[in-house]
Amino acid sequence: MKKLMILSAALVLGACAQPAEKASMASVGQPAPQISLPEIVSGGVKAVNGWGDFKGKAVVLEFWSPDCPPCVENMPHLVKLAAEFKGKPVVFLSAALAPKAEVEDFLKTNKLPGIVAADTPVPLLSAFRGNGIPHTVLVDANGVVAAITYPSYVTEKTIDDLLAGKKLDIAGDM
Repeated sequence: MKKLMILSAALVLGACAQPAEKASMASVGQPAPQISLPEIVSGGVKAVNGWGDFKGKAVVLEFWSPDCPPCVENMPHLVKLAAEFKGKPVVFLSAALAPKAEVEDFLKTNKLPGIVAADTPVPLLSAFRGNGIPHTVLVDANGVVAAITYPSYVTEKTIDDLLAGKKLDIAGDM
């Protein structure tokens, strides 16, 4: 009987914890989960310590890895978009799920715009509903998730709409 009571209590407590877990997951229209990226490889900052670092700026957050062929195939698209929006209030943030040395080697022959982080923890990808890479999240200037998608679905119009504060109509939105 005692084992049954303990099991029942564990099930109740587990069920109670689920809403809090879901609240920390990214959802379109909700504040973005907190972000911390201490291992910056390039981009002119020492670390990313939350959305306050980008106050007033939209963010194109790209989860990737140098050894991921679809990730590398999408890089020219993102580089082009970053060039088109240079000087606008949008930050391109590439969060690599790879060690710093591997990312540095990749950057020797590949240019990436914006801030490039290495050693991104997998739970951060999961918090943004990522089940694989590449995985793109658009966050508006107020720190609210505007879209969760695939990098090739992000267009110039998408970023224009993001900057204008419009609701995004984007293919692949999760």
